Amino acid sequence: MRKKIRKKGLNLLTLSLCFIAFLPGTYGHFTSCGKEIVTDFSWSVSITHQTDDDISFSWNNDSNALYYRCWYVRVDDNYTSSVTAVQSNSIDYTGLQAGTYHFYFAKVGSSGTLGTIVIDDLIMG
Repeated sequence: MRKKIRKKGLNLLTLSLCFIAFLPGTYGHFTSCGKEIVTDFSWSVSITHQTDDDISFSWNNDSNALYYRCWYVRVDDNYTSSVTAVQSNSIDYTGLQAGTYHFYFAKVGSSGTLGTIVIDDLIMG
C-alpha cells in the first residue's frame, strides 16, 4: 500500500511541476514532438510556406517587442544556425538539408526576452 501512495504522490508532484512550468511569465523550452511549444500565449508562429529544403514562418507582431530572434538546430548532427535578429514578422530559411529540425523564435523587448516559441521535430526533405 505504501508504494501506491508514494507513486500517486510522485504523479501529483509531476503534474504540479508541469502546471507551474506553463504559468504566464515563465519562459523556456518544453519538449513536445512535432508540435509548437508555446511559453507565451500572447503570440503564435505559423508555417507559411514549405518545400523539401525551404521553409517560411510568420507571427503576429507585438507592440512591446523591439525585434525577434530566430534560429534553428538540425537534430541529426546538432548543427545550430546563427541567430538572426529581425524586426519584421516573418523569416525564410532556404537550402536546408534533409533532416529533423527545432526552430526557435524569441521576441525581445527593452527588458529582455518577452516570450519564446519552439517548433520541435519538424522534418525537412
